[in-house]
Formats: sequence, structure tokens, C-alpha cells
Amino acid sequence: MGKKTSGVVVSDTSDLSPVSCSFAGSTIIHRNTITAYQTSSVTFGNTCVSEIRSCNEGTLSGTYTNTSCNVDAPNYCGDFSSAHNNF
Repeated sequence: MGKKTSGVVVSDTSDLSPVSCSFAGSTIIHRNTITAYQTSSVTFGNTCVSEIRSCNEGTLSGTYTNTSCNVDAPNYCGDFSSAHNNF
């Protein structure tokens, strides 16, 4: 219970643990970080874009929502001996 001081109730939060965050079904502990990805896959020749998301008192920074990102296999030409360059 809080303490009453001059008509104002002051909450005693000394016993409260920091609030964790949730990301893709996992719990992220307060002040920990995870790497999240903009998309779950990209076409061959492109790069996965990531961001570091941090948990602070139950609020997870950032906006990316994917837990992983895969680069798709290249498309092959005719005899399958060389990949398309798409240039």
C-alpha cells in the first residue's frame, strides 16, 4: 500500500521488479536487447535489414517484427552452371 503524505498517496515501488517485454512469443527481460528484421526474406543479391530493439520497463523500442531473415536462393540459367546476375 502507498504512504499518505499531506493528502497525497505516494506509491512504494521499491518491491516491484522491472517490467519485461514480449516479442514474437518470447519474453525480453528489462534492459536486454534483441535483433529484429524488417522482412522475413529478401531476394538473392539483397541484404536483410535489421535493427536492435531494447526493452525498457515494458516498452520495446523499434518497429521491425521479424525474428529472422533468409536470403532466397539464386535463380539459375539453362544448364544450371551459373546464377543469373540480373544486371
